[in-house]
Amino acid sequence: MLEEPYPGARYAVAACHDYSQEAQTPSGSKDPYGRFVGRKVRKYFEINNLKHRHRLQAVEGVVERYLKGKSLFRIRYDTNGSDADREDLDLAALEDVLVMGRAYGDSADSEGKTRDEVRRAEIYTAIFAEAQEEIFHNNVPDTDLERLRASGSAACYTAVPGEKPLYDDEPRSAKEVDAHPEREAILKSAEAEINQFIEQAIGLEVTKDEVADFVAKGGKVLNAKFVYKRKYHILPNGSEQFLKWKSRMAVVGCAERQGWETVYSTFSPTVAFAAIRLLIAVTVDEKYTVDSYDLSGAFLGTELRDRAVYIKLPADAGVHAGKILLLKKSVYGLKTSGKDFIEQLAEEILGFVVELTCLRTGKVTKHSFKRVPVDHCVFRFEDAQGRVMLLLHYVDDLVLASTDTQLRDAFLKHINRRWNTTHEGRLTRFLGINYNWSGTGSCTCNAAAYIERIARRFDVTEMRLPDSPIDAGFEITEADFEVPSTPEQISLYRSLIGSIGYAATTCRFDVSYAMSMLSRYLAKPNARLIDAAKRVIRYLLKTKDLGITWKVEPEDKTTGFANTLFGATDASFAMCPLTRKSHAGYVIFMNHGVVSYKSKLQNIVTLSSAESEFVALSDVTCEVKYLRELSRGLGYPQRDATLVFEDNRAAILVAQNECSASGRMRHVDVKFRFVMEAVKNKEIRVRYIQTDLNFADLFTKSLTPKKHTEGVKAVLGDKDAYRLAVGNTEVESEEQEASRVMMLECY
Repeated sequence: MLEEPYPGARYAVAACHDYSQEAQTPSGSKDPYGRFVGRKVRKYFEINNLKHRHRLQAVEGVVERYLKGKSLFRIRYDTNGSDADREDLDLAALEDVLVMGRAYGDSADSEGKTRDEVRRAEIYTAIFAEAQEEIFHNNVPDTDLERLRASGSAACYTAVPGEKPLYDDEPRSAKEVDAHPEREAILKSAEAEINQFIEQAIGLEVTKDEVADFVAKGGKVLNAKFVYKRKYHILPNGSEQFLKWKSRMAVVGCAERQGWETVYSTFSPTVAFAAIRLLIAVTVDEKYTVDSYDLSGAFLGTELRDRAVYIKLPADAGVHAGKILLLKKSVYGLKTSGKDFIEQLAEEILGFVVELTCLRTGKVTKHSFKRVPVDHCVFRFEDAQGRVMLLLHYVDDLVLASTDTQLRDAFLKHINRRWNTTHEGRLTRFLGINYNWSGTGSCTCNAAAYIERIARRFDVTEMRLPDSPIDAGFEITEADFEVPSTPEQISLYRSLIGSIGYAATTCRFDVSYAMSMLSRYLAKPNARLIDAAKRVIRYLLKTKDLGITWKVEPEDKTTGFANTLFGATDASFAMCPLTRKSHAGYVIFMNHGVVSYKSKLQNIVTLSSAESEFVALSDVTCEVKYLRELSRGLGYPQRDATLVFEDNRAAILVAQNECSASGRMRHVDVKFRFVMEAVKNKEIRVRYIQTDLNFADLFTKSLTPKKHTEGVKAVLGDKDAYRLAVGNTEVESEEQEASRVMMLECY
């Protein structure tokens, strides 16, 4: 609509029509809430007779009047006109049942509908799409599997005895279990899970009257289901071999309601991969024994506090099928299971106490784990005898590095009071990543088994394998989006990027730039992007054994290089042709190996290469601060400022505050100025490095195969450029060493 901004104005101004204003949409009511009087409503009621007890019936009505004293609207439904057919609703409930129309400012698509109907339609559409997938997935014939494979049908292929196990044959329903060739083994694992429920007293079986009373008070009985997974172990040659079937009872937690079956806060932390790599880097010292453990039935050993949760056991629970339990302990699938488990696991870890008596004074000292402040999943223990334990966990998977096996066994005995721990031996596999330890104090990690799996999944094993993850100079322009994406392309592309992303996050730093660039187009992929993503997987397959190696050499300890952080950062100015934003990256090392890295498009448009490099410096400064605190928490404080290499002299001058306040960088936001403060506080020191020697160049642009290979070798240390980091690092003095030895002799 057009309005005069003031009387006698030469031009009218376009303005949105406000349907709540009496002047624009007259209603004849002085009360603003009176505008709703006379509006039609439509509400759905459940039919009470037994024959149609699950049906809803729509009843039309009208807003009769507004009860000002109660702040409620009186609704009269068009039935028999009795008082029983009147209802009072508040404004929020009224908005859901009002019949919408263009006269009230609603869209043409909503004409004649209510908000409740629109919401129900969206829910039913989502449920229908999910049901279609389930029905399609469940279509597994009992016989003639070879004919099914030959026909190319996209069914859930099952493993055949004597053949290599497939990765997509895990049943997702009782129907699939019955059709599975390994049905007996699967049901045996399910029986073991049920027995674990009984042994650990996870819940109490309740009567029908107790359930009816609970439901009458507004409670809801949640459904449960079995989740079946194949478990594998790694052979000496790095390949995977099927170990056993694993069943897990899980609750369908999406039906939980806040304040009823679940609490309002459900967040639970997980350990960062940078923390995992840093812990491995410091534990390559031969004094440590690094083992992995699994907490059997982790959530089942976690108490369910402050609320009542009822579940119904699934059809494939054998003789217990259909029974209703009142849970006493947490179960997989509940929204708060992770939060409850993390909190109670931390309580047990921090509750481990060792008492030592000094031989000279007789004084008793108590020692316990300390939680690292910057990562709530990392803990450190040290007593007066110098015995150390470093622990991190990713949910129920534990990594424990210890210098004393007796102390370690005492801690495990303490944990076993609550959970049964499975000792998996020396750390060789954690979160799908393989770790190979040598007897000379080094450890190498790689994702070979995971990469082989995704290569088979996307059928790229028979294609030509490239020498770089992405073509040099590869970029996406607006012309690439002229053809709309299909749902199949979107689904495939997101699966590709998700698979690549895990490899890039864990240890494959060499595909970080490709991952960063390709992940920007998840909403509108095209054939060119899909081909580029498949090229990354083919590159990963060719270089599947590439990994990160951490080691501590004898000369590292004498020079002070051992357990010392240093890094490099770089930025490519205005690399994105669509937004003209710069691409930045950094990499940080400790003990000859990478502990943290990142490749990202900067959030702002910078005006010069110096500015983009300075913003990149702020990113690496944040990560350095985090790693320094994490290293301190693990017992390896950084004695000197962390060295960061940068190939732009102007950015270095700005970081060192050696530039004019009226220069070209005066407009840089304050939030990036903390780099100068970090330099001043001797937390980082920035030094110049030539561009062709910069470790971080690999993270900022697509390179030719030759340049890419050289960049990977530089990061892995083939150029021996690590020694540049050794300079002003102080080593422990003889007096400090003598003082430490004297303290140990007291215990």
